[in-house]
Parts: sequence; structure tokens; C-alpha cells
Amino acid sequence: MANNLTPKQEKFAKNIFLGQTFYNAWLNAGYAKASRAIVDVSASRMARKPKINLRVQALKDLENSKLVDAKIMRDSERRERLSEFGRSKVDPERILPRDVISSIQELNKMDHLYDEKPQYNDNRQYNFIVQSKTMKAKVNQLLNGAPPKQIEQGTTIDERGDETEK
Repeated sequence: MANNLTPKQEKFAKNIFLGQTFYNAWLNAGYAKASRAIVDVSASRMARKPKINLRVQALKDLENSKLVDAKIMRDSERRERLSEFGRSKVDPERILPRDVISSIQELNKMDHLYDEKPQYNDNRQYNFIVQSKTMKAKVNQLLNGAPPKQIEQGTTIDERGDETEK
């Protein structure tokens, strides 16, 4: 009994889910038989109750999920099938070597064996405007791979490239 339904309400909801009319669902659930008009009114009122509608919807959702699950291979099933295929002996008429290799590659992808960390290329460009010959020579030295000279904190370089201490 889901959603606090009575046994008769549960059966009524299941009957509606199975496609029965409200009248037949009412009678097949075990409710008292009366005139057609009274049963129709009572069954319609019952069918409009939110907890009945929720239960019918839950039954539909459950049925849909079973249908989807039946059509989709689970991860373990895919691995088993690919493994079987990967272990198959090569038979030129049925199984080609490329098929075996492809199945092994797919298994490796599933196990993330091919995951590579992204590589980033730093394509930034720096443009320096150098006016003095001494500063130009120092920049060229740096560009040619010469180690930079350590400058102590508090030292400034003027536009000519000369160091001055404060």
C-alpha cells in the first residue's frame, strides 16, 4: 500500500493503470456494486483524489523506467560483451582483427586509460619599447637566454637601463 492507500484504493489505482475504465476498476477493486450511475460517480470521485493520481503516475513511471532499462545495456554488461569480443579468436569470416582491437580500445576508454590532462599553449606576446641602447642590449641578452641579473629590493631601473638605489 503506497501513499497510505487502503488495499481497495491500491487495487483501484492499479486497475486504472492497467487501462480499465473507472467503472470496471471500481468493481474489480472489490467495492460494492450498485447502480451504474452511482458506481460511475463514486469511481470518478475516487479517480480524482490526489493520492490515487500520484499512485497511478508512480506506476506509469515505474513501467517506463523498466522499459528504458530493458533497452539500455548497463556498464557491467557492456564491459562483459566487449571483453568477450576482445577475447574472441580472429575468424576472417566473422571477426576481424580490427574488431577485436576496437573492442579493446573501447574498454580502455571506459576505464579512462586514454584520459590525458589538457595541454595549454601560452601564446601570449609581450611588446617592449626600448629606446636606449644599453636597455636594448640587456633585453637582447635576456631573450638570448642569459640568466637575469638579480636586482635587490628597492632598486629601480631608469629608462636608460641604469640601476639606482633609493
